[in-house]
Amino acid sequence: MKTANNLPNIIMVSFDALRKDFLSIYNDSGVSIPLFEKAFKNGIRFKSAITSGNWTIPSHASLFSGMEPQNHRLLNWFESLSKKCPTLFSEAKRNGYRTAFLSSDGLQPIISDQKDQLDILGKTSDPRSSEIKSDDEPWFVFWHFLNTHAPYGIRAPREADPKFLDMDLKNKDMNYVREMVCSGRVEEIKTAIQVNLHSAAKKVEALLNRLGTNSIVVLLSDHGEDWRPHFPFHCSFE
Repeated sequence: MKTANNLPNIIMVSFDALRKDFLSIYNDSGVSIPLFEKAFKNGIRFKSAITSGNWTIPSHASLFSGMEPQNHRLLNWFESLSKKCPTLFSEAKRNGYRTAFLSSDGLQPIISDQKDQLDILGKTSDPRSSEIKSDDEPWFVFWHFLNTHAPYGIRAPREADPKFLDMDLKNKDMNYVREMVCSGRVEEIKTAIQVNLHSAAKKVEALLNRLGTNSIVVLLSDHGEDWRPHFPFHCSFE
């Protein structure tokens, strides 16, 4: 179905901390994900794309606002872009789009003062995502998947070995994941993230099937990770 003025739907998907060398479209030994393979075949692959920040909040705030971190100054988990600040969402609304923001809890404070620009505001797996489908009005959708950042779905079979912990998070599962990273159990981590990435990609494919061919999809990441022994699973300038 054609949308008003034949405007394309726009779907922007952020796979948190996904490095390009994890994917087969950049690295022959990388993971093959049909969503990325199709995008590579039918779209544009950027070989060099550099984020504005080395962790989730400042880089996403820059993505939404077009400002560098020294200008928007969102450098923690609790602040929001000003209601007066033009964003992708306010511009989409101004141009006749319905807007949806589906993300992890940690990302939502960035746009907490811009809720009036959003038709759907929910978590990554919000069932209301099924409401996003083709009809007369085009959609602008931002979808954030945090579980490509680290294997957060792992449940610890035991308490973590404290000699491998760079910090105690007071959470059995997360401490166990940190032990995995800091003890160099990289293959287990990669396998878990691969499963999470396949799951996320299938959700995006289902959305594209509902919206139809008059759609533009942007696949991106907010920062990369450095999977080395004795290095915590967080953000690195490398």
